[in-house]
Amino acid sequence: MIWIQSLMERVSAGMKRTEVTLPPWFLPLYEVEVEAEPFAGGHFGKVHRGVMGSGEKVVVEFFSVDELVMDERAQVQAERELGRLFQLRHSNVVKILGGSHVSTPPFVVYEDTGNGNLGCFLARSDKNNKKIWAMLHDAALGLDYLHKKGFTHGHLKLSNILVGTDGQAKLADVGLNAMRRYSALSKKFPDAVAKDDLRWRAPECLFLLPW
Repeated sequence: MIWIQSLMERVSAGMKRTEVTLPPWFLPLYEVEVEAEPFAGGHFGKVHRGVMGSGEKVVVEFFSVDELVMDERAQVQAERELGRLFQLRHSNVVKILGGSHVSTPPFVVYEDTGNGNLGCFLARSDKNNKKIWAMLHDAALGLDYLHKKGFTHGHLKLSNILVGTDGQAKLADVGLNAMRRYSALSKKFPDAVAKDDLRWRAPECLFLLPW
């Protein structure tokens, strides 16, 4: 009887040690109503519009990652990266609202800035075009904030600078290097994926220097 009781205590202790604590940014997909058709996409996945249960409009990025590639090690790296990105809070950086690194496919939910990217915004009217220097100043403030937080953007371009409904420019496509790396490994030609964005990369990326 004593032996059985001891065994049960060890089993119970083992179960407590293996309890999973979800990170504060974890967001199950059922909490977001996602539009069926993507409005954008690329080598790494597809981007859809969506609506949270609260009614807030969001953007959802699904990553094209093979289940065999996205193993436990990859999930740990993605979780660590998402945890850092979730803490970023600046008016000139697109906010991450949550996501899931263990879903199939993995996804990230962002705020919907509402006015598209900077290139499209400037092209809509001469009035918008006159705001270019103010917008670039906003982008510089966001970039300075990222650098102080230890992030290097790596592929800054007009399509990755979005414009909010408040008229401020916001940097998008920050981080998520682990997710992109495993997405590239899921492709038949990962080298072609890596070279596609080459002309936008920062010098430290081209010369394999620390980010």
